[in-house]
Amino acid sequence: MGIQSAACAIIGEQIGANRTSLAKEYLKLMSGITMMMTILIIITVYLRRVSIVDLFTTDPKVSELANRNFYLIALIFIPDMIQGSIQGVIRALDLQKTASLFAITSHYIMTIPAAFFLVFELGSGLSGLFIGYLVGDSFLAYFYVRIVL
Repeated sequence: MGIQSAACAIIGEQIGANRTSLAKEYLKLMSGITMMMTILIIITVYLRRVSIVDLFTTDPKVSELANRNFYLIALIFIPDMIQGSIQGVIRALDLQKTASLFAITSHYIMTIPAAFFLVFELGSGLSGLFIGYLVGDSFLAYFYVRIVL
């Protein structure tokens, strides 16, 4: 959220001042910081997955299921951090209306049907739920980047 707000303020200011080359530099800087933070968070969460799961349950079956699917949770951080941080740039460019159409499409046309199909039709259980979310969030991140570029 901090990167998102900073990107909105700084990039919006540069665009308003007609300094688009500087706005692009700030976008590159924000993207680099986001990717470094994403890698750090993924590594930390994955390495601490057992203790994170243990905070929420003592049931061994639930712990085993959660630990078995934690790699998917770690993967979800990638598109989630991308689309989360780039929302500030979208606000700075005043493209919220276009972005909201992609968000609705992503969640209602991609995420929910993919998760439903994987969980109920293929019987993939919790993994299918996470993969469905990964599909929708990746779609959203891709189109948010396309909107900004």
